[in-house]
Amino acid sequence: MISQRHNLRIIPTNSSPQNQTILSYWSPPRSGWFKINTDGAWDPNTSKGGVGLVTRDSFGLFLSAAAMHINTYSAEEAEIRAIWTAMKQAMERKITALEIESDAKVVVEQLKRKNYCGAWNTDALLKDIEVWSLSFEKLSFNYVPRVCNRVAHELAQWGKNSTTDMFWGTPPVWLLPVLRGDQFLC
Repeated sequence: MISQRHNLRIIPTNSSPQNQTILSYWSPPRSGWFKINTDGAWDPNTSKGGVGLVTRDSFGLFLSAAAMHINTYSAEEAEIRAIWTAMKQAMERKITALEIESDAKVVVEQLKRKNYCGAWNTDALLKDIEVWSLSFEKLSFNYVPRVCNRVAHELAQWGKNSTTDMFWGTPPVWLLPVLRGDQFLC
C-alpha cells in the first residue's frame, strides 16, 4: 500500500546472502534539527568541481540551497568541501542541531570515526570541520545513496558546469522537479 501511494522505489542490496531488499528514501530530520544534504562533483579531465547543498527543516521544508564552482584535485576533496561549506553556513545561521547527509560513504565514515586527518588538499578542511563540530549541540554525519541525495547532486553538477556561485532562498525553477521528487520518498 505504501509503495503504491508514494511511488516508492525498492533498492536491492548485496549486504546479505539472501539479497534482501531495503527501502531507500529521503526523510526530514528529527524535530528541532536541520538537515543539509551535500554533494561534490569533479571532472578529472579539467579539475573543475562543484559543490551543492540544500537545507531543510524538520518538516522537510526547503530553506536554502547553494551551488558553487571550485577548482579541485579529487572527488574526495569536492565532497569534503561540500560538507565544510554546509557546516560553515549552518554556523553562520546559528543552527545548533544539524544532520549532514552525503552520498560520499568513505568521507562520511571518516567523519563518524572522528578522523580529521587528510591529504595535502583536504587536511585543513578536515581540521576546520573538527573545530567547528564543537560549535553544535547536536551533530550527525550520515551516508545516503545517491537516489536520496538527488537535489544536492543536481546543485553540485550545476556548480561544476557554471562559473558563478549561486545561493537561493527559494528554489530555482529548474530544481523544482527534483526537489519535489526528493521531498518525501525517493
